[in-house]
Amino acid sequence: MGAARPFENVGDMMPLKNPIKPGDGDPRHGTLNGYTNHGCRCEFCRQANTDAHYDYMQDNPEQQEKHARRENEAYHSGRRKR
Repeated sequence: MGAARPFENVGDMMPLKNPIKPGDGDPRHGTLNGYTNHGCRCEFCRQANTDAHYDYMQDNPEQQEKHARRENEAYHSGRRKR
C-alpha cells in the first residue's frame, strides 16, 4: 500500500446528496447547515461558518490555545477582517 494521499478538495471526501448552489433560493443559505452539510460556499454560508467557528473558539478557550500556536492570523484575531 502506498502512502495516504490527502484529499484534493472537500468534495472528494464525501459526495453531497443534495448540494445547494448560490442563487437557487434555498432557505438554508446563510446557515451553518448550508455550509457544512450541503456544501454551499456562497458569501452568506461562508459567513455563517466563520461566525460559528468564532463562537466555538470563544466558548472553548483550550482550542484557542491550541490554534494560537499556529502562525495563522485568522486564529489570532478571531474573525477575519474583510
